[in-house]
Amino acid sequence: MKLLLTNAFVSRGNNKNGQTKMLAVALFVFALMVPSTGQAQPYTAAAKAVNADKKPAPPTEINYTVTEVFPLEGKFIAAVNRSRELALIGDFAGSFVDKKRKVTDFECASDGATQRLTTPLGINNHGDIVGFCHDDLGERETGFLRSKNGALIQFNAPSSTSTVAWGVNDFGEIVGQSSGTSGAFSFIRSSDGHYQNISPPTIEALVQAVAINNSLKVVGHYSDTNGRHAFLWDNGQFTELRVPGATGNSDVRQLNNNDQALMFATVDGVAAYYLYTDGSYLRINSPDGYTWQSVNALNDNGELAGFAFDDQNAFFDIIAKPSKK
Repeated sequence: MKLLLTNAFVSRGNNKNGQTKMLAVALFVFALMVPSTGQAQPYTAAAKAVNADKKPAPPTEINYTVTEVFPLEGKFIAAVNRSRELALIGDFAGSFVDKKRKVTDFECASDGATQRLTTPLGINNHGDIVGFCHDDLGERETGFLRSKNGALIQFNAPSSTSTVAWGVNDFGEIVGQSSGTSGAFSFIRSSDGHYQNISPPTIEALVQAVAINNSLKVVGHYSDTNGRHAFLWDNGQFTELRVPGATGNSDVRQLNNNDQALMFATVDGVAAYYLYTDGSYLRINSPDGYTWQSVNALNDNGELAGFAFDDQNAFFDIIAKPSKK
């Protein structure tokens, strides 16, 4: 089924029942990635005298300007690519949104199930989408890859009963997680269907990989006896990602081709999203007129997508770009 969204992208109507339903779905899906959601809040510091002999302090926060607004009408943004093409999560079907904002819904094959849930989680710069299918018959998940031309394949990792595809890069390499009788593991699936397991940093650790870029770098989380840790994986080497001053563990959900990662942490009692870039952690402030509720996606332009509420407490999906404000 294909739809053409025109007024829907500029309308500011507020369907409370639909919003409540979609927010519940959104929080359920992204609870798999972060234990809680929060909003970036403006940081206010006392003015300090300028010392011309010293270099300016490195930035600790980053501001954004909203470029597009989408009412929450049964769908929300799960991922965005460099061309601002979107992967949307709906009640049961997934959707692809092209640059002209035409929406194409798609669903996994039924396989005899009376109800299917098609959940997109990632999109690459070619418009290919990955995610998972869930059916009520077998109570299991299968990964899927949908090409921009509409072809959709479903797959299971070897020896698995459940497979979730979290992200895909521009070479068609997919990162995901699978579980079966031998336990749970994370994998990289090549474009020709071969699998590489991501070995944990320690024998007792459990890895959950959630995003991959063109350099075959991966971000995700691993859990061990010391708790849950965000990580950057590069050719078998794990680097822990942790926002300075964070209470508890930091979380990560996206990685772009500039090695920037979208993260979440609580610092000094304030829950906020962070951008990891060049070894620094920049707190993400809410754009003027909106307050982030969940930042779900990061693309190669540094743009963010997620859902937020405006000054009238109406919820919207938004896309925002970095600003120098």
